Amino acid sequence: MDCTFCGKKIEAGTGLIYVNPTGKAVNFCSSKCRKNMLKLRRKARKVKWTQDYREEKQIRIRGQTQGKQTTKEDAQAPKAAEEPKEPKKEAPPKEAKKTKEKKPKGKKEK
Repeated sequence: MDCTFCGKKIEAGTGLIYVNPTGKAVNFCSSKCRKNMLKLRRKARKVKWTQDYREEKQIRIRGQTQGKQTTKEDAQAPKAAEEPKEPKKEAPPKEAKKTKEKKPKGKKEK
Protein backbone atom coordinates (compact mmCIF):
# COMPACT_ATOMS: atom_id res chain seq x y z
CA MET A 1 0.00 0.00 0.00
CA ASP A 2 1.30 3.51 -0.84
CA CYS A 3 0.81 6.82 0.95
CA THR A 4 -1.69 8.94 -0.94
CA PHE A 5 0.25 12.16 -0.27
CA CYS A 6 3.97 11.37 -0.50
CA GLY A 7 3.95 8.07 -2.40
CA LYS A 8 6.02 6.05 0.10
CA LYS A 9 5.37 2.36 0.75
CA ILE A 10 3.40 1.78 3.96
CA GLU A 11 4.38 -1.31 5.94
CA ALA A 12 1.63 -3.66 7.08
CA GLY A 13 0.16 -2.62 10.44
CA THR A 14 1.36 0.97 10.24
CA GLY A 15 -0.06 4.22 8.88
CA LEU A 16 -3.51 5.75 8.95
CA ILE A 17 -6.60 5.26 6.82
CA TYR A 18 -8.89 8.28 6.54
CA VAL A 19 -12.32 7.88 4.95
CA ASN A 20 -13.65 11.02 3.27
CA PRO A 21 -17.34 11.92 3.65
CA THR A 22 -17.70 10.89 0.01
CA GLY A 23 -16.59 7.36 0.96
CA LYS A 24 -13.12 7.44 -0.59
CA ALA A 25 -10.40 5.91 1.61
CA VAL A 26 -7.09 7.80 1.81
CA ASN A 27 -3.91 6.16 3.15
CA PHE A 28 -1.20 8.08 5.03
CA CYS A 29 2.22 6.90 6.18
CA SER A 30 2.60 9.56 8.88
CA SER A 31 0.86 12.44 10.61
CA LYS A 32 3.09 14.76 8.55
CA CYS A 33 1.41 13.59 5.35
CA ARG A 34 -2.06 13.62 6.93
CA LYS A 35 -1.70 17.20 8.19
CA ASN A 36 -0.26 18.47 4.92
CA MET A 37 -3.13 17.05 2.90
CA LEU A 38 -6.15 17.40 5.19
CA LYS A 39 -5.41 20.25 7.57
CA LEU A 40 -3.12 22.47 5.48
CA ARG A 41 -4.71 21.44 2.13
CA ARG A 42 -1.40 21.34 0.29
CA LYS A 43 -1.02 19.79 -3.13
CA ALA A 44 1.50 16.94 -3.22
CA ARG A 45 3.02 18.12 -6.50
CA LYS A 46 3.98 21.46 -4.88
CA VAL A 47 5.72 19.98 -1.80
CA LYS A 48 9.38 19.19 -2.55
CA TRP A 49 9.71 15.98 -0.50
CA THR A 50 6.87 14.10 -2.26
CA GLN A 51 7.10 11.64 -5.14
CA ASP A 52 4.65 13.67 -7.26
CA TYR A 53 6.94 16.71 -7.04
CA ARG A 54 9.99 14.69 -8.11
CA GLU A 55 8.15 13.21 -11.10
CA GLU A 56 6.86 16.59 -12.23
CA LYS A 57 10.36 18.09 -11.87
CA GLN A 58 11.79 15.35 -14.11
CA ILE A 59 9.17 16.17 -16.74
CA ARG A 60 10.06 19.89 -16.57
CA ILE A 61 13.78 19.13 -16.88
CA ARG A 62 13.25 16.83 -19.87
CA GLY A 63 11.06 19.47 -21.53
CA GLN A 64 13.76 22.12 -21.17
CA THR A 65 16.50 19.91 -22.60
CA GLN A 66 14.40 19.05 -25.65
CA GLY A 67 13.56 22.70 -26.23
CA LYS A 68 9.81 22.07 -26.28
CA GLN A 69 7.47 20.93 -23.57
CA THR A 70 5.02 18.29 -24.66
CA THR A 71 1.44 18.21 -23.47
CA LYS A 72 -1.01 15.35 -23.25
CA GLU A 73 -2.89 16.71 -26.26
CA ASP A 74 0.28 16.74 -28.40
CA ALA A 75 1.13 13.16 -27.46
CA GLN A 76 -2.36 11.75 -27.97
CA ALA A 77 -3.59 13.64 -31.02
CA PRO A 78 -2.50 12.00 -34.28
CA LYS A 79 -1.32 14.42 -36.89
CA ALA A 80 -3.86 14.80 -39.67
CA ALA A 81 -2.82 15.23 -43.27
CA GLU A 82 -2.53 18.94 -43.89
CA GLU A 83 -4.46 20.41 -46.78
CA PRO A 84 -2.62 22.80 -49.08
CA LYS A 85 -3.30 26.35 -48.01
CA GLU A 86 -4.30 29.08 -50.42
CA PRO A 87 -1.71 31.83 -50.86
CA LYS A 88 -2.48 34.90 -48.79
CA LYS A 89 -3.68 37.96 -50.64
CA GLU A 90 -1.72 41.08 -49.96
CA ALA A 91 -3.64 44.01 -48.54
CA PRO A 92 -3.44 47.30 -50.46
CA PRO A 93 -0.95 49.75 -48.93
CA LYS A 94 -2.44 52.31 -46.55
CA GLU A 95 -2.12 55.99 -47.34
CA ALA A 96 0.06 58.05 -45.07
CA LYS A 97 -1.84 60.32 -42.71
CA LYS A 98 -1.42 64.03 -43.19
CA THR A 99 -0.21 65.85 -40.11
CA LYS A 100 -0.73 69.49 -39.26
CA GLU A 101 2.28 71.71 -39.09
CA LYS A 102 3.05 72.75 -35.55
CA LYS A 103 3.68 76.39 -34.84
CA PRO A 104 6.47 77.30 -32.46
CA LYS A 105 5.31 78.38 -29.02
CA GLY A 106 5.99 81.88 -27.88
CA LYS A 107 4.75 85.20 -29.16
CA LYS A 108 1.59 85.17 -31.24
CA GLU A 109 1.75 86.60 -34.73
CA LYS A 110 -0.78 89.26 -35.74
